[in-house]
Amino acid sequence: MFIQWWIILILGERNESLNDLIKGYLEYSVHILSYFSYVTDERPGVTPKKVKIYEVIEEE
Repeated sequence: MFIQWWIILILGERNESLNDLIKGYLEYSVHILSYFSYVTDERPGVTPKKVKIYEVIEEE
């Protein structure tokens, strides 16, 4: 994230591949967080489930 911040600061835009890497890391850390903080006994899988980190608003 620190490297991404410098890229944004210098170039004015995000590096998409680095952005995807950071997003994947954050999704996986949230995926295993409940197990490692003893909230659940269910073991997490190797790969995280696809999640949406934003709310989808449907227009009529």
